[in-house]
Amino acid sequence: MKYMRKLDHPFIVKMHGVSQDTRNIYIMMDYLANGELLKVIQALGRMNTSCVRFYSAQVVSFFEYLHAKDLIYRDLKPENVLVQPNGYIKMTDFGFIKKLKPWDRTYTLCGTPEYMAPEVIMNVGHGRAADWYTLGIFMYELIVGRPPFMENDTLKVFQMVLRDQIPFPNGFNNDAKSLIRSLTSHDLSKRFGNLINGAEDIKKHRFFSKIDWKKLPTMCETAPYIPKPDKEAAHCI
Repeated sequence: MKYMRKLDHPFIVKMHGVSQDTRNIYIMMDYLANGELLKVIQALGRMNTSCVRFYSAQVVSFFEYLHAKDLIYRDLKPENVLVQPNGYIKMTDFGFIKKLKPWDRTYTLCGTPEYMAPEVIMNVGHGRAADWYTLGIFMYELIVGRPPFMENDTLKVFQMVLRDQIPFPNGFNNDAKSLIRSLTSHDLSKRFGNLINGAEDIKKHRFFSKIDWKKLPTMCETAPYIPKPDKEAAHCI
């Protein structure tokens, strides 16, 4: 909560204030009646390329903003992505956010097992590169409808992440495949987002060739999909 007060970005749920009475603390935040991006995945099944590009680009913009403030997020997943009335997204749930300089590492095992980077699982120390790994898994789930590694047993998920290569089904978009492979490289010296050019390597990848990065935060272009408000899934956090 201490970090959220200072964050101001079009793709982040805004905290407007805090109050309390004798029994409870009340946090006032944006109300987003369209619910989670997970609902969009369930409604559409496999997303088309324009939707995947649209949502993923906003996550790139979010990570770039956060990392510039020496903060890492560590919990990207569709359940933590809320949809605005205009179809754009806002990130929520900052429970695992951490202040971390680019050269520092943290050793906390946290996040969603299917999204955890290899270095997080192995507890060898991780930084902002772990966020970029989750972007690759996020893109995969948008396209396929589920993460690449899934099991009821968390240990088996960890084993698959460390041992197996990401399985790409037939017909998988080649540009998306290329970017996902670069984002999920186990070799940190090759992982996109962790190289000398930072997020620029991702933004200049051919998968995002149709994204105008300057216009994106202005939300002036029409979203490729606008879900109907879901009263049951409405979020007023």
